[in-house]
Amino acid sequence: MSAAPNEADQLLELALEDLMKIKVVSTTRTALNVWKAPATVNLYNAQDIREMGFKTLYDLLNTVAGVQTYNASVGRQRAWFRGAQSEFNSKIALFIDGVPFRNLRGGFPMDMALPIDTVKSVEIVRGPGSTLYGTNALSGSIHIRTFSPSELGDRTQVKAEAGNQESYGALVQHSQVMDTGGFTLEARDWKSNGYTSERDRSGLNLSGQSTPQELQSARAKASFLNDKLIVSASASRFEFHTPYKGVFRPKDIADYDTQLSLNYRDSLSENVDLDFLTYYKRIKANESETNTLFFASGNVRSFTEEFSQEETELFGTQPYITWNLDEKNQLLIGADLQHERVLANVISPLTTTYSEDGTHGAPTPAVIDWSGRKISTQRVALYAQHTLNFNEGRTSLTTGWRHDAVERLDAENSIRIGLTQDFNPNWFGKLLYGSAFREPSFVEYLRIDAGEIAPESEDMKTAELQLGYRTDKQLSTLTFFSNRYDNYIERDNTGAIGTENFRNTGRRQMKGIEFESRISISNQLKVFFNADYLHTHDDELNISLPFLADYHVSTGVNYWFPLLQGKLNSNLYVRNSSDREDFDSSITVQPGGHLRPNTYSDGYYILNANMQYHAQYAAGQEFTLELNIKNLLNEQYYDRNLPLTGFRGVYKDKRYTLWDAQAPSRTITLALEYRWK
Repeated sequence: MSAAPNEADQLLELALEDLMKIKVVSTTRTALNVWKAPATVNLYNAQDIREMGFKTLYDLLNTVAGVQTYNASVGRQRAWFRGAQSEFNSKIALFIDGVPFRNLRGGFPMDMALPIDTVKSVEIVRGPGSTLYGTNALSGSIHIRTFSPSELGDRTQVKAEAGNQESYGALVQHSQVMDTGGFTLEARDWKSNGYTSERDRSGLNLSGQSTPQELQSARAKASFLNDKLIVSASASRFEFHTPYKGVFRPKDIADYDTQLSLNYRDSLSENVDLDFLTYYKRIKANESETNTLFFASGNVRSFTEEFSQEETELFGTQPYITWNLDEKNQLLIGADLQHERVLANVISPLTTTYSEDGTHGAPTPAVIDWSGRKISTQRVALYAQHTLNFNEGRTSLTTGWRHDAVERLDAENSIRIGLTQDFNPNWFGKLLYGSAFREPSFVEYLRIDAGEIAPESEDMKTAELQLGYRTDKQLSTLTFFSNRYDNYIERDNTGAIGTENFRNTGRRQMKGIEFESRISISNQLKVFFNADYLHTHDDELNISLPFLADYHVSTGVNYWFPLLQGKLNSNLYVRNSSDREDFDSSITVQPGGHLRPNTYSDGYYILNANMQYHAQYAAGQEFTLELNIKNLLNEQYYDRNLPLTGFRGVYKDKRYTLWDAQAPSRTITLALEYRWK
């Protein structure tokens, strides 16, 4: 077996000045330096992810300026980019090796259902991206890329980990390269008792209820024709339990994800390259929930068992060509064809009603109007992008246009204009403008009352100005942005119990400043500092948007030094959130009539630490010992959740039906990884 260094190994040993030379591809589908990309984009490669101890997308996003993360009451983790709120996390487009990920609600996982500790890179784009990526890329997009077999080379890797909350896991990865191709196989098993919740969303005692979780996943990737053709397949099952609406209303959820894709890249001529991607994705979620209500005397009044199933599938084909007209002009032309449909949409609650003496009748099924409804959507899109480089390569102008024809909706046209300028070898600037849209998710079509009008697409227009400074050891940017957001889709549960509608509301505006900096002080010491400020306004209600913090700060330091036959790497970083927009006094929680204090919206500091010892003791053989601690100080804080009743009803009556979710407490994980060639 070959012991020559491969791309994955080399990537884990780069200094900051070398890491800055790695190029992003998500902003134009062509490789560009970060400072030349016509967007606000962050690149996290395998070394960044490893050094910071990131296990999930949620961990990573907690360090990005302009991103607000939160734990939802159903036990899942979500994010908002630049104040663009969403109950189901459906305003950000996620792609894994180019394949879009979204479920019936339009969202995607950010927790251990989507681990990122073995991926090649994660690119975070803040700002509209519909000209290349269509629906859901409203406030931003996330692009995850995995290693190809040739990048990993011939090697085998095993990893075992254990931690508090009865957490343990195992990972096996094998890669082999042959004459004209290769293959990679990866399997993972992970279980945890989760974190304990001391309080429910009303502030009532949960007596330390846990949130157990379990993941099994497998992934395979094969390359042919000298990496021109890559075939990928993956499957996973993720189960978790959450108190949801309190100790007497727990919920169990099982998510199943299956994906198959084929990607072919080749040069049609000296100046023309072809990229062809086709894929199939299937997502299924099974949920079971119990709801126990009591008389004042403590006897059971009713007991409801509810089972629901949601399942969708997505077919897609994305061909595009890149044509280098000359040294200054590049043209990209592509198409995006999708067929998405609901395979299952079932809600079947059974309620048993009890008398004061404890007797009860037969279980009675509740009527859910939207149960059993199914729908499909056809999408056809054409897009074009032109990049002009002039002024001796110091100035670049990127223009793009996309036309989306979506079933049941008016056609959408998205545009982008990006001007980048190198003022001198150190200073650079960007001036950006773009528009984007998000079509209603399946759940927003299906869960509306008969006769109600389905909502229209949401629209976003964004202007950005960025100034940056770079050297071989530093990259710092200051970004100003202004978003105008129309037709926000809001859930409305103000009607009778069992009804649910979605409606478009008025215009919103979000303006902010983002500062990000990475500095290599020496070959062994690196630091980062990110901060953002956000100002929002709801033009219809003439208020600031609720549940958002005014500012966030994240900062960290990474230091390594030689030790024995290897090196010890330590990383410490902190995230601070300001108070979130809330009411001026305690409010009434419904149902139940309890008081929920507004102190749940107080700001917080979270400190995380990671230490790794990496050593190579024989040719082609090495091991890593890792200690990872999240929430080192065991800070107890609460993450904002959207209200079930629309914002307007909440602000009028000062009443909630959904509140805060307690965020995870301290978690400690010890891992041992062994790799050989």
